[in-house]
Amino acid sequence: MKRFIRDDLELVSSFGLFSNLKADNTSEILALANISKLKKSQNIFFAEDKASNFYIVIAGAVKLTVIDEEGNEAVLQIVEAGGFLNDVFGDVLQTSAKSMLDCTLLSLPIERARDLLHKYPAFGLAILKETANRNKLLVDKLSSLRISDSKQKVGQFLLEMSFAGSDKKSAMIDLKYEKSVIASYLGINPETLSRTLQKLKDAGEIAVEKNKITLLKMDSLCDYCTSEIAGKCVMHKADFCKN
Repeated sequence: MKRFIRDDLELVSSFGLFSNLKADNTSEILALANISKLKKSQNIFFAEDKASNFYIVIAGAVKLTVIDEEGNEAVLQIVEAGGFLNDVFGDVLQTSAKSMLDCTLLSLPIERARDLLHKYPAFGLAILKETANRNKLLVDKLSSLRISDSKQKVGQFLLEMSFAGSDKKSAMIDLKYEKSVIASYLGINPETLSRTLQKLKDAGEIAVEKNKITLLKMDSLCDYCTSEIAGKCVMHKADFCKN
């Protein structure tokens, strides 16, 4: 591990957790933190471990997993830059975490992180807000897992990825993660994922080249839109809108 460097400050300050803090406050927090570089597929922690650090992803992506009743790994969440990996108030970790890509992580000793919540209320409120958003995503995911139609699951996932934090749909989607991980996240098997992508391709909605997905029409995947996606889409209620 290494201490943060000045270049890290500008990047971290852009994350939602730190966006309402003054630069001096963010610098003070980072001065207490360690920065670690991980290769793809490195374990970070395991479920049932004691929570000794609070982890924030600076770059890359991490999957949070649990073991299901049949002993299989189930992907609960994919955490990208700006997100955190564990509950700052929990003493025992509820999930396991493994890097999906080469990653950079910021870690704070858990007790120090808790102290910072009191010292900087804006930091604490940002964590509470993000925790609420994550809980909503988990509830939404639970609802989507009840959908038996794999085409609906895959179409909705791709549509969400096409927005990638924007309010306008992008025609290009980069599937950065292994298809086995995406399948686990969607509650289907990899073969079903591949067949479903082929169906969407045959329907003329997408083109597939390795891990690159191209939306072929302006209304591609719009059949899989949700009220949440529609609410942030600038093209909602356009002539071609199906929601």
